[in-house]
Amino acid sequence: MPPTADTIFDFPWYVDGLTEDENRAVRSWQDILREDRAVAKTLLGYPWLADSVTEDERRVVESLQRILQEDRATAETLLGFPWVADGVNEEERRAVHALRDILREDPAMAKTVLESTWFSEGVTFTKRQTVQGLSRLYGIDRSSLSGLTGKPWFEDGLSYEEFRLAGDLGDIARRSETHFLAIIDMPFLETFEPVDALAVRSLRRLACCGEGVSKEFRWAMAHPTISDGISDEETKVVATLHGASSFYTDLFDPLLDPNTVTLEERTIELPHTGETQLTIVRIRPGAERTMDLLERAVRTVEGFAKMPFPVKHVIFLAENTHTHRFGASHHGTSMSFWHDKYDTDEYPEVDVLHVFAHESSHYYWNRDWNLHWVEDGL
Repeated sequence: MPPTADTIFDFPWYVDGLTEDENRAVRSWQDILREDRAVAKTLLGYPWLADSVTEDERRVVESLQRILQEDRATAETLLGFPWVADGVNEEERRAVHALRDILREDPAMAKTVLESTWFSEGVTFTKRQTVQGLSRLYGIDRSSLSGLTGKPWFEDGLSYEEFRLAGDLGDIARRSETHFLAIIDMPFLETFEPVDALAVRSLRRLACCGEGVSKEFRWAMAHPTISDGISDEETKVVATLHGASSFYTDLFDPLLDPNTVTLEERTIELPHTGETQLTIVRIRPGAERTMDLLERAVRTVEGFAKMPFPVKHVIFLAENTHTHRFGASHHGTSMSFWHDKYDTDEYPEVDVLHVFAHESSHYYWNRDWNLHWVEDGL
């Protein structure tokens, strides 16, 4: 039977003396009780509150108390999510906190997030980043924000890819409103394609450097290819920039040189994902077999996962990085390989399909998991 509204005082952690987290949780719960007895009772039914109170749990109770003050329906909906009822971790706590901030500034957007399947089914590292980035949009001037919210693809409802793009723009805006304004005014954002989200994700990760923006991001934004406005075609190259920066930043100049970079593209139909775009970005000649290998790898990985690819556009950057290594960007925008063995016909004896499959699999198993044996071993 669910507990009555006063049984918090019988919990062992209350009886044996309160820690600071427990004391603050009790005060927030008492505020909830004064606002809505049913919500307070629901909270007490969760095992994670009955057995002890961690810092993450205390912060969630505090956020719920403030959410309840803003909108009772939002608090009730949150409490009904399985990922709230079964215990809360840091990612979930930070997502709830960010949702609280959005609710205070933009109730309609908070409702849209709350009703989105991607949010209700569980919070991962990337989803938390998305909600947190959205909340940061409200820290900038509202007239600046209208440049994004007034776009047709923003006004007609957001897909998860569009949510992620907006969240990444929020992170860029927090670091530099000037760069945010420059990006949202660029041609590639007038309409939305999945690769647009990958390009913005690459820029956001390139920008991240403490509270400011990195020198690599500032350099990229000042480059003529980007400063004069990213076109739809250029998004595929921009999507590789963060991955390239992880290996060899001298790749930036040739990647952003329209006279040097070439694209090879193919559209395929996958059983679970549907129409999917494949792009190979090169700054030197490659092998004809590479696209076939990439398609085989993507099909193999999707067949193993038995669920849609997390992206609709897979981008492969093939280049000699001078580091004798190969790898994938774990945020799922591009892959970067050691060119000498993997995008050439000079080593026909080398079977590289398993390498392509491994790197393609990072679109599913990546840093969201925070477990190396899953991320790089599965």
